[in-house]
Amino acid sequence: MPSYITLIASSKKKHISTILREFKNGTAKQVLKSIAENPGEKRKEWMMRLFSYYSNRYQQDAEHHFWQFGNHPVVLDSNELFTHHVSTVVNMPVTTRLVDDPHHYFYSSAHPQQRVKLAPWL
Repeated sequence: MPSYITLIASSKKKHISTILREFKNGTAKQVLKSIAENPGEKRKEWMMRLFSYYSNRYQQDAEHHFWQFGNHPVVLDSNELFTHHVSTVVNMPVTTRLVDDPHHYFYSSAHPQQRVKLAPWL
């Protein structure tokens, strides 16, 4: 589970594909920069070589390839569907046996110390 991300997002200003592209671009740059500049990262050369290899293999216009191609958007156009997907996302750390309770998974918006909170109506 820690190797992928699940988002529930919406926007009135931009199309969701634009938001995803900008999100992937921004996070990839920041993560690659953090890896490259971290003096304590012992796997730095190995990871950067892999990111470069996949860039050369799949993407001719980039120095490093970080995100997998594609995404799997689902339109949540009913309250039932929305509630089901929120419940699935929140309970994923429990389902994958990382924690016993969703609030125990630090990287979840269900965790009390996270800045990004679940919608108040849930």
